[in-house]
Amino acid sequence: LLTPRGRHEFGTLATALNDMTGALQAREAGLQQAEAMAKLAHVVTAPDGAFETISDAMPRLIGSDPGGVPRTTRAWLETVHPDERAGVRGKCIEAGATGERTEIEYRLRYGNGTWIDVRHVMEPLAAHADGRTRWFNMLQDVTEQKRAGERLRASEERYRDLVEHSLDLVCTHDLEGNL
Repeated sequence: LLTPRGRHEFGTLATALNDMTGALQAREAGLQQAEAMAKLAHVVTAPDGAFETISDAMPRLIGSDPGGVPRTTRAWLETVHPDERAGVRGKCIEAGATGERTEIEYRLRYGNGTWIDVRHVMEPLAAHADGRTRWFNMLQDVTEQKRAGERLRASEERYRDLVEHSLDLVCTHDLEGNL
């Protein structure tokens, strides 16, 4: 490229391209860190159920090496808890029929054989040329949140049981002694 003064601007273009590449790499690194912190992963599913793209975070989410990540919806369903598999399959079919965003929670077999709780959001993407929809699937390990909720409910139940079955008067008051 020549400037109006006849000088080559390749160096300027190369510098700008390097700057943009560095900024994109930094942004990608930030997104990967956020995925890891939130225990998130994602998959883009083709209309035939094949996984077009799988995020780098997926193996960590499911406790697998990259080669052990399922590559199709059918293979993914094999990792869903048997008691929930039919329901998950039904929700996926329903989402495909309606073309609407769908959210489900289910248990998924982790790489070591234990079960984790997963929140799965399916969001339709632009249709292929043949009119069939692709899907963006976000998955999040919510095991810790579910266990914390279960512990809180158990604690509240113990407190309620104590108050309801106590022979003593139990009441609450503010700092001035008002009931």
